[in-house]
Amino acid sequence: MLGYIQREGKMSSSEALKEYYINQVERHGYLTTQHTVSGTEIDTLFSDFQIVLHETFDEPGPMGMHIVNAFDTIVPNRENDSSGFIFQRRVGRTNPYEPDSRAGSEDKDTLHFTPQTYAHAEGYFAQNGGMPRIVRSLLSHCRDLHEATKVAVQPVLGSLGLADRLLAPSGYEHDDIHILRLIRYPAQDPTKTSGRADKAQLHFDRCKVTAALWESSQGLVGGPGNNGLGSPNLTVEEFDAMCERALLSPVVHTSHEAKVFTGAGYNHLPREIQDTSGNLPPFLHGVLNIGPTKERLAVVMFMNEHAGIPNTQVPAAEEKKAKYVREALAERQARYGGMVSP
Repeated sequence: MLGYIQREGKMSSSEALKEYYINQVERHGYLTTQHTVSGTEIDTLFSDFQIVLHETFDEPGPMGMHIVNAFDTIVPNRENDSSGFIFQRRVGRTNPYEPDSRAGSEDKDTLHFTPQTYAHAEGYFAQNGGMPRIVRSLLSHCRDLHEATKVAVQPVLGSLGLADRLLAPSGYEHDDIHILRLIRYPAQDPTKTSGRADKAQLHFDRCKVTAALWESSQGLVGGPGNNGLGSPNLTVEEFDAMCERALLSPVVHTSHEAKVFTGAGYNHLPREIQDTSGNLPPFLHGVLNIGPTKERLAVVMFMNEHAGIPNTQVPAAEEKKAKYVREALAERQARYGGMVSP
């Protein structure tokens, strides 16, 4: 990075850094920034998560329902991008907390932690027998990772002109609407297959910006994409080529590095914000399940406008999954002319 800035001799260092960030996203679909959280801390986080999952779902009882209720949070007027929950999805089930959820083709355990989760859980358990120690430990680890991630991405967001929109002012951190997402894919029965084992299920995230923080095994693939909003003239053939490149482009996880990229929500930012930040391409990505018989864990943070920003917009389901983007492009080409791939 330093060499790039030095070559841009006529630019200020801040201008050159911004150009560097934009160049990285245009070339790779993402950029990297340093993150202070260690693998040991992540291991502790997931250890707590698995204990809470066991007590909530594997041996359900009164406390299990209390944990579910304590994690169930949402910000008024931001129902589509602020949902906090803990849920154990199994094949064929839908996730009731996600508005466009479809029946799962694989088992997946998910926790969505938001800045509102800890306070809500404190209040809930104060009226229901007190917070279990393991729940408090899990929430504390989530809060620490949430805060550390904001610190890690702030220089990037500031350089791109996105910080004031995505990060609440000092003293109003409770207004941040960022979802820390913990994902656990249990090990699969080697005699069975699942959708996760067969393909990467390419997609764009719903949020404005994602920070991919950690994964227990490699498998993330992706590249610069377009869901038809970034370029209204996108063809099926061009989109197919993007998907092919994404599948052939592994994103290697490195300790103490976060991968930062834009989601489908970026195209719903005001036009002037997109122009200022470089009209960045959203990241088309998925996960190849290289070792389906082993458990896979991952942590990401989805970032959206803070609660003080009015009139925010969330992308429709059809803007996210590659399958539905392609169908929309094919329909558009058939209606207005142009060759449609088989």
